Amino acid sequence: MSLGIGGLSGLITMMGMESFKNANKPPLTPPDFLFPIVLTILLWLLIILMIKWVTFAAYFNIGLTHSLAKQL
Repeated sequence: MSLGIGGLSGLITMMGMESFKNANKPPLTPPDFLFPIVLTILLWLLIILMIKWVTFAAYFNIGLTHSLAKQL
């Protein structure tokens, strides 16, 4: 279901990409190819952080829910 909704929204927004490329943008707008590169780097850093956190929690024998409950 969610893949269908994502595919449908992709088809709908694909039609408006030409008008977005032709829109007046500020002079300091980064090039279009830069966004996927930066997003990929950020997602990999998030994955590494989560792996390190789970390893840390397992080493000290604290569950993720236990440590989050302590903060509240």
